Amino acid sequence: RPYQALFAVESDGTSLLQDAYRITHPVREAAEATFNGFDPNVREGERIDWIACTKQFRVESATIDRSLRNGRVASDHYAVTAVLTSAP
Repeated sequence: RPYQALFAVESDGTSLLQDAYRITHPVREAAEATFNGFDPNVREGERIDWIACTKQFRVESATIDRSLRNGRVASDHYAVTAVLTSAP
């Protein structure tokens, strides 16, 4: 429900906020989990972390950062990152 509230599409087909990751990855995949519970093997599940931006930005790229350091994750959530530029 939080996702639907943030990224709701209005009756005219527009939305105030857009999901940066979904723009660059329009098809949902099983391996989008962002909550890992400190387990570096978790990949499948819901993406519960988002970067929201208005249409004033163009999303150049977006990823889920699953970097490990000494075989460990930095947090119980994988970071979602995005590169945004000003829209023309």
